[in-house]
Amino acid sequence: MVYISVRKILSEENGQSAKAWSILRYDDNKEFIDALLSRKNAESRRNSIEAYALLDEMLFSLTGIKKAVLRRGENGKPYIENENISFNVTHTDGAVACILDTDGKAVGIDAETIGRDGQRIIERFFDEKAKDKYDRSDDKALAFAQIWTKKEAYAKFTGKGLSDYSTNYPSTCKFTAIRDGNLLVTACTFSDSHVQIWQNDEDGSKAHFCLDGDVNL
Repeated sequence: MVYISVRKILSEENGQSAKAWSILRYDDNKEFIDALLSRKNAESRRNSIEAYALLDEMLFSLTGIKKAVLRRGENGKPYIENENISFNVTHTDGAVACILDTDGKAVGIDAETIGRDGQRIIERFFDEKAKDKYDRSDDKALAFAQIWTKKEAYAKFTGKGLSDYSTNYPSTCKFTAIRDGNLLVTACTFSDSHVQIWQNDEDGSKAHFCLDGDVNL
């Protein structure tokens, strides 16, 4: 089962404490967490902590894991040591997102605040298929966000990074897009994966919603 969760960050004062996580305990992940805490950019540091706090919450609520140890693969993609569970996190202005596969299959996720002018990026780097989609769109900012988050999610799915800018994706993977106002989140999973949105209500109870294609949260 694949779960996606999106969380808005309201203010710096509401930031999570990395040393208060319940599954990703600081003592077990000191090197990993210290690397997040040492980021010079305050916003990047806060968003990274919030993203992994969301992962910690999902692990606590959705799995039977009592303790998780994070490691990085050859290409820097984080994974959970000795567990058949895969994940990926992302953040953008004012929001973080996490995807978790309890079957351990590859996943990738990316978030983008709609509004960036991506014309030069599309024209310089992407293939004709992406250029045509962008040129035909009446909403260029949305089109760029769709193209960019899809490419980033796939790059994270493969774990190889942005090695090329082709948008001819294999049929063995599928994309799920979630839009909330000017926030767009795109996830990449295997085509046979069953995807659900996971959120916590204000009272702490779990809320699961079936997801099929583009939806508004």
